[in-house]
Amino acid sequence: MFVKAFFLAVVVIIALSPATESAVLRQYNVFVNRGLREETISLEDDKDLVIKGNLIQVLPLPNNKDYAIKLEIDYDGTKNGYRAHYILTREEAVEVLRLSPSSLKSISG
Repeated sequence: MFVKAFFLAVVVIIALSPATESAVLRQYNVFVNRGLREETISLEDDKDLVIKGNLIQVLPLPNNKDYAIKLEIDYDGTKNGYRAHYILTREEAVEVLRLSPSSLKSISG
């Protein structure tokens, strides 16, 4: 459902976008839950739509606070179809320091 809605939104954005001299129509950098998605939508010389991007997401391992799973996906969609390549690696988990609002107020003065 989410994938259909996402591609529908991309098509609507492209349809409503004014034509530009550049081949790149839009570039997106979106921070998603524990990750980053970057995407470029462009037109090739023969006016075919091309969507290229990557997604990097870090997922916690259940019952293991020392390591996390890092998922990297590179994808492109052209008139010849959709292709995705992924790499799944295990990395050391990074502990995030969380401060309360009162701590932040006292630090800032």
